[in-house]
Amino acid sequence: MNMTTNALADSCTRLAASLARFSIDHYIEQQPNGYVLLALGHSQRLALQALPTVEDLLPIDRQDRGVDTTRFVLTATETEGLAAHLESAHALGRGSTDR
Repeated sequence: MNMTTNALADSCTRLAASLARFSIDHYIEQQPNGYVLLALGHSQRLALQALPTVEDLLPIDRQDRGVDTTRFVLTATETEGLAAHLESAHALGRGSTDR
């Protein structure tokens, strides 16, 4: 998927907002090579991976686990997919409590 710089920036913003809805502290940065860097503290990574099927959306082959953080390199498609999944999970969670 070939994405423009603006579209990739929008995807980063969308993913950042989705992570914030789940109170997951993160660092996200658009890379000049068309990829997205997502960095999470280990407890935040575990919280994210505890959400249903999120682990399947994170690129295991493009992660770097450091002492305190895990960094993922996401493609534009992965960034959009993760954001959409989190938005959907948040909407489902809200729907079960909005009565």
